[in-house]
Amino acid sequence: MLPISEKIRSLRRAKNVTQEELADVLGVTFQSVSRWENGQTYPDITLVPKIAAYFEVSTDELLVADEETREREINALYSTCRDAAEQEEDPVKRYEIRLKTLSSLPKTHKYTYSLLYSNLHDLVYADVFPREKALPLVRELCDILLNQSEDHWARNLALRFIYEYEDEEELNNWKKYVSGNDSEGKLLELRYHYREEYDRYNEQMQRNIFQRMWISFPSSKHHDNEEDTARECITAAETAFRLYDVFREDPDNDYDLFLEKRAWNYLFLAKCRFRLGDREGGYEALEKSVELYEKFCTMPDDMELRCSHQCFDLLSVSNSYYGINPGCAISSQYYNLESALDVEEDQWEWFRPYMNEDRFAALREKAKSFAPYRRQRNP
Repeated sequence: MLPISEKIRSLRRAKNVTQEELADVLGVTFQSVSRWENGQTYPDITLVPKIAAYFEVSTDELLVADEETREREINALYSTCRDAAEQEEDPVKRYEIRLKTLSSLPKTHKYTYSLLYSNLHDLVYADVFPREKALPLVRELCDILLNQSEDHWARNLALRFIYEYEDEEELNNWKKYVSGNDSEGKLLELRYHYREEYDRYNEQMQRNIFQRMWISFPSSKHHDNEEDTARECITAAETAFRLYDVFREDPDNDYDLFLEKRAWNYLFLAKCRFRLGDREGGYEALEKSVELYEKFCTMPDDMELRCSHQCFDLLSVSNSYYGINPGCAISSQYYNLESALDVEEDQWEWFRPYMNEDRFAALREKAKSFAPYRRQRNP
């Protein structure tokens, strides 16, 4: 297979035209054509489609060569484009330079995604076009990156751009590309900052901190030895309690932002203590969990749990099933305690040796009795 220099020479001779005639058609000097054919320089990126059309071949066919030569030519095209774009101050012309280069690159090449990202960046941040013209282009480029690119970095940036630029009512169309509630929370935080919606930004930032704290504790490594895992989980749970206490205004008042988190954490602590054979310690933690769970489930409808600490003073929690109120959805994963005590899931199997004891059964029935409160509020 021929490199592009030999390809141009071969196509020109087959068409029986001189370097001067080809130069006239392309609007360049014949010396330029000579340098291309001698491999001294490459055609300007904007000329590749024109050369291909003149010789009635595709741009891919014009660029086809052995893999090493082909990659070298693509690198040269990309470098020329990058340098030209960096030197161009006009964002519209910069956008067009990249756009012309994209027509000459393989659709799934890493440089294709890089140029798509650069154009996406300018559409969002450089005001290349008015918003009514730019938004469809932003959607198109994000769709390409999210559906074609396997590069995690490129996909994350595409999500960031679309979350910052998209209309509010259209954001749901992009949620399928987001992995995890925490990721979407971060995207919303970036959106509000980009749009200078600082009240929403501050609230979302607090939600994200709270959510990350919630999913980080308790956490631990899983060892081959279950007892080692249980010990490490207990350390994590105790660390979580200390962290919650840093932000709690009154440790003696359970009705604060951390009520449901503490109920779950005590449940987690109970199963670990049971696994280590600490029967009394396990029951103490389980009883405390059920006590907090009851407080959460039986709160008045108009009661909101808050925190006076400046890190979370914009947040509130009600006793709905999801542990949220309409103004601040900070946790959509409130654990169904009474189901856990039925030991239906493998993650709670450490309860099984105790589930037939009267003390355990009494706590299980008490937890189940709170379900009507939740169902009544969430039909």
